[in-house]
Amino acid sequence: MNTTIVLQSILVMGTVSGFIALLLSFAAKKFRVEVDPRKEAILEILPGANCAACGYTGCEQYAEALIDGNVDINLCKPGGQEVVVKIAEILKKEVATVERKVAVVLCNGGVHAKDEFIYDGIKRCDIAFKFYDGRKVCKYGCIGYGDCAKVCPFDAIRINKYGIAEVDRLKCTGCGLCVNTCPKGLIKLVPCKYQVHILCNSKDKGVIVRQICTVGCIGCGLCVKSCPVNDIVLNENLAIMKYNKCNNCGVCMVKCPTKTIISFIGTSEKEVKNFSLNLAK
Repeated sequence: MNTTIVLQSILVMGTVSGFIALLLSFAAKKFRVEVDPRKEAILEILPGANCAACGYTGCEQYAEALIDGNVDINLCKPGGQEVVVKIAEILKKEVATVERKVAVVLCNGGVHAKDEFIYDGIKRCDIAFKFYDGRKVCKYGCIGYGDCAKVCPFDAIRINKYGIAEVDRLKCTGCGLCVNTCPKGLIKLVPCKYQVHILCNSKDKGVIVRQICTVGCIGCGLCVKSCPVNDIVLNENLAIMKYNKCNNCGVCMVKCPTKTIISFIGTSEKEVKNFSLNLAK
């Protein structure tokens, strides 16, 4: 092989490579997009869960919207008040107070509710819902296949031994993904200071509920009459907690004949205080 040709080839390749490198360097400087340091600072404090609870596809998109100034600084539910305070410091804005909320599944049926038929299809709530609203006779209750648990980015929901979706209130961040996933609309975000809940969503009359679910609300109204702060109403055969004034006294639980109303932590003042302190951490 001619040595001169080889050397010329190497020289040409080297020259072309150097020229391309110069072009790339020039292009990088010419078209470089300046990154606002505030965006990087915000991304460092956001939880990085990309849960979309803020309304954006991910934390980066939310950070960009914050820099643009067209969005509230308190939309990151997983981050809570701590993140809001830090964002406010970065953007030089006033701190907005965020009330901590947790998800509550308004059903306690599961094995306590009768089955209408045997379902052997795909074990997904959204699919089973298309078959006569699920296998239970009660068409208002939890289907129990855990679509809500699958979308929870914080592993805060599981299907318990009774076949009902159950929320770990210390892990729940109130992002709301489970709320949007449940085909029955059974999950509600509730301020964590409220510990007593009516776990039923049935609009059936009491005589029907008694026949199909041992823990369903029969619309007797005893909880409404006994609530000392008038925080319970009766609507369409169902007792509903308003979550406006409840003081977790537990009187409604004692009066409820079907044990539809429960507290996840007990009703003593010490239990309520300790639980609320843990949630606030």
